Amino acid sequence: MHQEIRALIQNRTWFLFIRQLDISNACLHGDLTELFYMAQPQGFKHPQFPHYVCQLQKSLYSLKQAPRECFHKLTTYFIKLGFSGSKIDTSLFFHSVIEIYALIYVDDILLLSPHMNAIQSLIRSLNSQFSVKDLGQARHFMGVEFLPHPSGYVLTQSTYTLSLLKRAHMDSCKPLPTPSPTITCPDISFAVNSACRAIDADWAGSSDDRGSTGGFLIYIGPNLISWSSKKQPTVARSSTEAEYKAVANAAAELIWLRSLLRELRIVTSPPTIWCDNIGAIYMAANPVFHKRMKHIEVDFHFVREQVSSQ
Repeated sequence: MHQEIRALIQNRTWFLFIRQLDISNACLHGDLTELFYMAQPQGFKHPQFPHYVCQLQKSLYSLKQAPRECFHKLTTYFIKLGFSGSKIDTSLFFHSVIEIYALIYVDDILLLSPHMNAIQSLIRSLNSQFSVKDLGQARHFMGVEFLPHPSGYVLTQSTYTLSLLKRAHMDSCKPLPTPSPTITCPDISFAVNSACRAIDADWAGSSDDRGSTGGFLIYIGPNLISWSSKKQPTVARSSTEAEYKAVANAAAELIWLRSLLRELRIVTSPPTIWCDNIGAIYMAANPVFHKRMKHIEVDFHFVREQVSSQ
């Protein structure tokens, strides 16, 4: 994996310009595909039909369907410009010829490309169809802050964390430094439990129902890109079972990430999953069912298929 990281750096694959756009009155651009009616607005009353209702021709902000229709209108135009939608992440679009990527969330757009000219050309095309506000270099998107760094960007969720503390009336508490070599803060992803290292599970750690907390950290080279720490939905009968379920969750996330990287034309070697439970490792590699694991849900056993296919 370190070889792939060095190749990406040498080829400047990750040295991208990032621009943030906002579509003004985005929800008003959507074309309705269903019938909607509304009462005649205040200040207007048809003299001949005062008790009639109006049929909507365009979406309004109060409609639940408005964000979806806006997203559909935007994505349809991106596809018209030669973009293809990701099959792995529906908010991601990439051009078939030009090296440029777009992330769309309702009316917020991130454009990423090593070529500034390509970004500026796309912004001009969008301006011809929508009222686009160019916010310049990305600063804040979906709760994540982008801080410029000589080698790229530092991603942080400090503002989001402070808002959580204010909501819980803990913003005046004494702070405690928490070392973490991460791009954001995985130690707050499950606030009442400790963040896990690589793949780990706290067997029967809940004093209320003896549920286990499973978690994983996923790295590309030295960079942490995905993590999870949450309570498992079923009670594990052993630490091996709890760890095995954590391995299954990590394997599912790895499959999704590798599929996403393949769409971005980034080829990686088969990943290594580190687990500190010998029993869980044997269960993942051994195709024989044992008496102690007959009750484990069938969907978790797809880990074996992934191990045997390598």
